[in-house]
Amino acid sequence: MPETETKPNVPVKTYNTSLPKLDLSASNLQIEWSSWLLQYKIFLRATNLESENDKRKVSLLLHHMGGEVLEIFKSFNLDLDNVTHEALVKKFGDYFSPKKNITMERNKFFNKKQNTDQGIMEFVTELKNLAKSCEFTETDSIIRDIFICNMRSEYNYIKEKLLEDGELTLQKSIEIAKSMEASRQRVSQLDSSEPQVLKVSSNPSQNFRRSRSKSNHRYQDKNHGNSDHRKSSQGSVCQKCGYNHRFKCPAYGKTCAKCGQRNHFAKMCKSPNNVNNIESEYSECGDSESNQYQDFFVGSVSSSIWEVPVEINGNVIQAQVDTGSQVNIISRPET
Repeated sequence: MPETETKPNVPVKTYNTSLPKLDLSASNLQIEWSSWLLQYKIFLRATNLESENDKRKVSLLLHHMGGEVLEIFKSFNLDLDNVTHEALVKKFGDYFSPKKNITMERNKFFNKKQNTDQGIMEFVTELKNLAKSCEFTETDSIIRDIFICNMRSEYNYIKEKLLEDGELTLQKSIEIAKSMEASRQRVSQLDSSEPQVLKVSSNPSQNFRRSRSKSNHRYQDKNHGNSDHRKSSQGSVCQKCGYNHRFKCPAYGKTCAKCGQRNHFAKMCKSPNNVNNIESEYSECGDSESNQYQDFFVGSVSSSIWEVPVEINGNVIQAQVDTGSQVNIISRPET
């Protein structure tokens, strides 16, 4: 019997993958292709397929992209057996990434102004992203110029500072702008936290009149409507209390210290009795603040002012005694 030729065992490479198909229905095919290509390269490295020959890798590329991509591949008019893996990847890249209009991209960049809701760093970041598609040879210097010129008006104080130095780099411009913006914010916070100072009149009589007017106003509001005790004429003096008042008479309900009758003060009493007396105009009001300034009167004092002789440097003068009371009605006894 003829000998049977024994073939050597060839190991078969196997791998598991969850690599998704390329989504041709994506709204932005350029982004979809870039994302998918990155996953595909990771897959080749993870499965040790990077070193495979072009025929094997071209087949892997088309297989994992999905059957719908074959129609696009046919439009390239490429030979499946001769095209290299690198050339095919570039072909798909050109297909999914239309040629950029450099003029249009630069126009968007040069006309980009800082939005009202953008801070310094957000504006710089957007300028850098726009510059990527402009293919500038000196990107940083151009970004610096647009950054300075297109700041919104509230940052004019930063713009003026940056324009003073013609040798600024982009990074230095950003640092200065951030520092000045932070300083302005700190000053603004300090200004808003300063305590308010109330204006006080230097004229004591003005302060007294304002306080007295306020007290009288509350007194009148409290007694508004008591028409039974209003004076008959605003220009006349009340015969009960001796004052001109518009609303309730302060003597109403009070007991006269001379005759013991009610509803009048002793100074207006018609009784012949002669009794020392003092009444408060606002004794009716219970508001402590309204009693801060009170008018007092003396109904009758029969004795003379309390004075005593005082010798000063050999000279004798008459001096009135200060009792320290709010109203001095102390009389001196007859000798």
